[in-house]
Amino acid sequence: MVGYNLVASTPPTNGTYACGETVTFCLTISSWNTTNANWFHGVVATFGPGWDLASLTPGAAPAPCGTGGGTWGWYNSVQGTAGTAGGPRGPGFFYDLNNDGNAGNNFGDFCTGPWTFCWTISVLSGPACINGLGLGVSFNTFGDSETGSWGSSACTGDVIVPSTPAVIQSCAADAGTGGPLALCSTSPPADLFATLTGTPDPGGTWTNPSGAPHSGIVDPYVDVSGNYTYTVGTIVPPCSSSSVVVVSIAQQPDAGLDGSVTLCASDAPTALIGSLGGTPDAGGSWTGPAGASSGTFDPAVDVAGVYTYTVAAVAPCVNANATVTVVVNASPNAGGNGSLTVCSNGNSVPLYDQLTGAPSVGGTWTNSSGLATSGTYDPAVDAPDVFTYTVAGVAPCPNSTATVTVTENQLPDAGVNSNVALCNTAPASLLVSLLGGTPDPGGTWTDPSGAAIGATLDPASLPASGSYTYTVIGAAPCPSASAEVALTLNVQESAGSNATVNLCTASAPIDLFTSLGGSPSPLGTWNGPSGPVGNTTFTPGISSPGDYIYTVQSLAPCVVSSATVTVNVSAQPSAGVDAALALCSSDAAASLYPELGPTAQPGGTWTDPNGAANSGTFTPGVSPDGIYTYTIAAVVPCIGASATVDVSTTVAADPGNGLPLNLCETGPLTDLNASLSGTPDPGGTWTTPSGGGSTGTIDPSTAASGNYTYTIAANAPCPAASTVVNVTISTEPDAGTYGLAQLCSNTAAPYALINAIGGSPAVNGTWTAPDGSQHSGSFNVLTDPQGIYTYTVNAPPPCIAASSTVTMSVVQEANAGSGGSFALCENNAPVDPFTWLSGSPDPGGSWSAPGGGVIANIDPATAASGIYTYTVNGSAPCPNDQATLDITIDGLPNAGADNSIDLCADANATNLFLLLGGAQSGGSWTGPAGAATNMFQPAVNIPGIYTYSVDGIGACANEQDMATVEVSVFDLPLPAFSLDVSIGCVPLQVQFVNSDPAAAQIAVWSFGDGAMDSGIADAWHSYDAPGSYDVTLEITDANGCTGTFTITDAVTVSAGPDAAFYALPLRVSVNSPTTQVTHILDEGIDYSWSIDTTTVDTSGVFAWTFDPATIGEHPICLTATDTLGCENVFCINVLVDDDLTIFVANAFTPNGDDDNDTFKPSIIGVQADWYEFMVFDRWGLLVFRTTDPSEAWNGGMDNAGETLPDDVYVWTLKAKDQFTPEKQELIGTVTLVK
Repeated sequence: MVGYNLVASTPPTNGTYACGETVTFCLTISSWNTTNANWFHGVVATFGPGWDLASLTPGAAPAPCGTGGGTWGWYNSVQGTAGTAGGPRGPGFFYDLNNDGNAGNNFGDFCTGPWTFCWTISVLSGPACINGLGLGVSFNTFGDSETGSWGSSACTGDVIVPSTPAVIQSCAADAGTGGPLALCSTSPPADLFATLTGTPDPGGTWTNPSGAPHSGIVDPYVDVSGNYTYTVGTIVPPCSSSSVVVVSIAQQPDAGLDGSVTLCASDAPTALIGSLGGTPDAGGSWTGPAGASSGTFDPAVDVAGVYTYTVAAVAPCVNANATVTVVVNASPNAGGNGSLTVCSNGNSVPLYDQLTGAPSVGGTWTNSSGLATSGTYDPAVDAPDVFTYTVAGVAPCPNSTATVTVTENQLPDAGVNSNVALCNTAPASLLVSLLGGTPDPGGTWTDPSGAAIGATLDPASLPASGSYTYTVIGAAPCPSASAEVALTLNVQESAGSNATVNLCTASAPIDLFTSLGGSPSPLGTWNGPSGPVGNTTFTPGISSPGDYIYTVQSLAPCVVSSATVTVNVSAQPSAGVDAALALCSSDAAASLYPELGPTAQPGGTWTDPNGAANSGTFTPGVSPDGIYTYTIAAVVPCIGASATVDVSTTVAADPGNGLPLNLCETGPLTDLNASLSGTPDPGGTWTTPSGGGSTGTIDPSTAASGNYTYTIAANAPCPAASTVVNVTISTEPDAGTYGLAQLCSNTAAPYALINAIGGSPAVNGTWTAPDGSQHSGSFNVLTDPQGIYTYTVNAPPPCIAASSTVTMSVVQEANAGSGGSFALCENNAPVDPFTWLSGSPDPGGSWSAPGGGVIANIDPATAASGIYTYTVNGSAPCPNDQATLDITIDGLPNAGADNSIDLCADANATNLFLLLGGAQSGGSWTGPAGAATNMFQPAVNIPGIYTYSVDGIGACANEQDMATVEVSVFDLPLPAFSLDVSIGCVPLQVQFVNSDPAAAQIAVWSFGDGAMDSGIADAWHSYDAPGSYDVTLEITDANGCTGTFTITDAVTVSAGPDAAFYALPLRVSVNSPTTQVTHILDEGIDYSWSIDTTTVDTSGVFAWTFDPATIGEHPICLTATDTLGCENVFCINVLVDDDLTIFVANAFTPNGDDDNDTFKPSIIGVQADWYEFMVFDRWGLLVFRTTDPSEAWNGGMDNAGETLPDDVYVWTLKAKDQFTPEKQELIGTVTLVK
């Protein structure tokens, strides 16, 4: 071979081919030298180790150039038959002269060329594609003495044709090796790149399990489990590498939020999970103060405290815990129901003492109406009722209640002593009716001799004068009561009989005395409605109508005789005054009565002008005009009255009915009256829509659309009337003026042709295209032809349509190509960004950096990450075109600065990441126990040094930065205290001593009654109210950690038991000094009695006789002491008083010298409500009377006015002993000396 040409379809790039790259080699042998008659017989290609021989595909064999008649073909192996032939050759192209399928037994192609042979082969791919493997190709030609049957050798030194030297440039991209990544749903976001092993290249891209692009930071909160693929590629040669990270995300269990529940000791069992906050997962387990728990709390048997709910987790998630703090409050006890019976005049009684059982103190009392009461029943102010004692329960315990039913027996009332004078003509009467006050029924009577008598007294039987005694037996514990009637009989005088006289205000005067019936005594006196009457003449209209009483005095003790003349005066009726009423025919029905004026009286009747009955209502258009008469009847002897109303009506105005009117603004003047229908009244006025006046003729070019109002003026009493013509004035259509527009060929959105029209075209027109067809009005540069487009605006009648045209043309756009995203490390070499543009960008553009400066290339050492913009200027109206490259300059990782933190053992979880100060997220944590998270929980995690590591990303993936946080955890202080006394009486002072004051920096004492203290070593507190109190000590140590210690029911305080009792009577006679003492015993209480300061051994209910019976008050005291030694003392004073003793002086000197100026009996032992003292002059005139034992006579008439003359005066005295039935009635004289 002396002439050849070797061509490769794809020359090697920088001496390399990429993995899998396919190349076709074509060798053209242009000249063959037939030395020693060796004709060209075959050619074989030898491929280097980097080629994939399995991909070798021979091209079409060339046509022979000689005349031997053989053919060229592809043979895997050919063995020549000549003695000069070597071993088998192939695969390759060989010449078969005989066309028998065996190229080794014949000669070559009998010519010198040319021949062209082609081979297509690919570079190895996948793992077999090793960087640097040789890709050389050599081509060896053979004469027919080497591979055929010609025996004359001459070609053994023939040239071997080599290809251009090349080696494999395997893909420079390295995606590393993927693997599994287990996460918890609450784990911090994880950087998938950090999961890759090997030496993965930075700057690649990630896709999620669905194939969508992904940031490469897996957030377990939002991302899903599955295969996340990392792909990194190179531009030259173009290749990529991928690896897969299999992510599995376990769901962090949710035990809910800590909660608390307060239960009553009597509550039913409750499921604790309902007290957790949030949405806790089911299926967890419970532990409590006593160990494992079922999760159902029974207040009757379970221990109060903290119960923990745990939901097991799948690694790497951690178990979830939440707690429920259970508090159990004791049920209150109001004791058992009780009852109480008292007398209406008894002492106050504490209701608490009437309860049964062991009621708690401190409750409240209410009556049956729910109103609060004091808890003490006072018969003087309280009413019998069912009283409820309520002991408040601490939520959620319900209140406890018990009742005391109080029955109050009324102190018997025999009435008030009275002096009664009766005539022998008086009817028989019940004696009880003669008593004063309100005596109780059912008592018994005795006459002045003491004999029992009936309840009725008949004066006609001439009963004896004297004292009649009424006695009412009291219901226990009330005593009996008695009262007396002092009776005197006399003769009755006559005042005549009653009469009635009917008069009118216009009647003549009458004499009242002649109107009486019977035979009245002429010596009586008259009293009328206004008082005493001196004249017996009654004048209607002047004298007051009513009862006139004629009274004749009888001799005592007969009652006064009287008769009544009842005078009735009827008023003369008034129908008001005549009136006139003018109405409009359109008015509503009118009442005629108000027209009669204020003097008209209701209740009359109406008649119309025709004399027919009328309701008093006039309906215009229905009722006839004329005079309507109102009549009121009179009571005899008065006469009736009437008045009239003269009614007239006026016809209402008619403006007609307005019709709508359509006008064009270019139309002629228009008369609005033509738009009124019906029969409108002439002479009205027009107003415009704005309220201005109008002639009724409008000019459409200046007038406004709207309601034009036609109004007929008012014609009293008819109001004005109006109607409306709605005028619509249409604007003359405006299609604008001629316009033209040039659009760029890249205009994507349709162009609104109306934007090219000049002027102010209306927007409701239609368009036609250059060919006259209908058009949408939007121009699309891709589909619509250039040319003239016509715009037509139609108008509502009577206006006419308008049109204008727009000429449209299109200009070719500029092309800046398409950009992309690329990552560089800050130490990469400068890059020409134009080579990264795809598409067919126009050259000659300019580049701008993210900060706006113009650049020629990108130097990662100084460039900033961001958008780099390539701009190609466009020809108007086409805009400039831009392409952008999103360049990321990856910097070194930053794990922040080292830090430390001190925590208490009960502190909440702390985010360590926040302590690093500006650290990058996405790193990983290690701690004393190995792998860790950023959340440190003192109750779970080990204190020590926690290290945060951040790997570089993208092009700087091989860099790493670390920072540490040193965590210290302090134990909580464990306070304790003691107290010097735990039980006692109110007030109880207690000293509380801190067991370890040195450990406390701050102390807070809570004493259970709302009071607090801050003493560190100890604290004193005084309890002023009974009850049991929990006491809590909370201390804060030098590390700021807080501990709490509580003693339940640490202090119990008693106010002492109730010592109340009552004694009846509270006043006793010196001759019978005995009182009844009643006291109800309570269990567990010690009682001690003292009377007159002397200890007495007694209990319960007992009678006590004072001995000696010293006049004055005698104290009875009861001391009650409970089991705590707390006591209360209750005392009642019983008065021992004298029996009835009376002394009356026989003279006094009321001269103002403060010596013997008044006169009254000196009396002791009197019953205060049975006492009467009277003084008479010598003629029997009563000058002074009193029922008050303490009131004296000062010598004046009824203790008023001037002192009476010096004289001898007669006095009478009635008094009753306060303890016995003894009564005294005395009479005597006293001399008044000034």
